[in-house]
Amino acid sequence: MSNSIMFKVEGMSCQSCASRIDTTLHAYDNVDIVTVSIPDKSVTVIGENLDENRLRHTIEDMGFEVRDERE
Repeated sequence: MSNSIMFKVEGMSCQSCASRIDTTLHAYDNVDIVTVSIPDKSVTVIGENLDENRLRHTIEDMGFEVRDERE
């Protein structure tokens, strides 16, 4: 069963940033869909048995800041 995780991401300013995030997250076997929105500063990942911490750290390791949605 697929699930969805949405991250608020600071530091994305161009299509190159969005493409980099998309390509990197798609490299994980369990990731089916990655949607990156620069205007909304969001990344949504859909897949099976997603590891939220792993995805978060991957985005952060690329130099972006993942914000808590409650902020």
